[in-house]
Amino acid sequence: MKRLVPSLVVLLTACGSGGESTTTETSATETTPTTSTTAATSTTATTTTVASPDPGVPVAVSRFGVMGWWDGDSWVPGDGSVAIPLVGGEQFQVVLLDEPITTTTGSALAVCEPIGTPIVDFEPPLPGSSQEPGAVAVIAAWDLRPHGVTLLAAVPDEHIDAVAQFLATRGIDDADPNVGQVVVTDIEGDGVAEVLIVVNRLPDDLFARPDDYSAVLLRKMIEGDWQTAVLEFSEAEDGSPYILRHVVSAMVDLNNDARMEIVIDAFYYEGAGTIAYEYVNDDLGPQQAIGGGCGA
Repeated sequence: MKRLVPSLVVLLTACGSGGESTTTETSATETTPTTSTTAATSTTATTTTVASPDPGVPVAVSRFGVMGWWDGDSWVPGDGSVAIPLVGGEQFQVVLLDEPITTTTGSALAVCEPIGTPIVDFEPPLPGSSQEPGAVAVIAAWDLRPHGVTLLAAVPDEHIDAVAQFLATRGIDDADPNVGQVVVTDIEGDGVAEVLIVVNRLPDDLFARPDDYSAVLLRKMIEGDWQTAVLEFSEAEDGSPYILRHVVSAMVDLNNDARMEIVIDAFYYEGAGTIAYEYVNDDLGPQQAIGGGCGA
């Protein structure tokens, strides 16, 4: 039987998802210094290499930094290690969950202080408030949201047990978890819906307390069985205030293959970042594609 087996995920610590249920997960985005979405002060970039503008390069940018782009063969990171093809004045499409797609104009590259990651300012600004879903901006001429996105107020009955089972595997006793989001969509356009579920127990100030956690689960029916992939997970650890709050911010086709990437923002007390997951297929499941962030 095919299973969702997500790849290793590196989260941004310095930037600022009817039948038998099977759970597989990333080598997870734990709340440790080795794992990974508030705007920060920006100044005009002096250290980031800038390439000549190319309207054919589908650069993706979140509120928290340049995420990267698809070069026709592979994903290119937007961390400045490769020349970023932006000079200012480019037109971007703006995608946020089920909201109408709009447009905005990007500035020249700037840098997030103090860590120096590339960011872009926009006019009008990208929508989204602190610790809430925010838009992703993409230079593209194609339909960035080729399949519908539906937001639900509660977890459907067929997924409640899977959420409880996952939390139990983490030693978390939460009989009535707070449901942050339920997003239903058809990532591949194959007629089989995927369900993204965000659950958490978090303080407003994001200074972790014992037993706090945040998770993003992906559920999909594969060959008659519901399968579960853990996209993101963060939990409180003894002696550390560090924890992440996750939100699903967009479903967007970043590489013109009519398959939508999953865009997740993650917030911590000193910054935020954004990660896009590509759903490769039912064997490999979701894998990290590009991401960026800003913080202390």
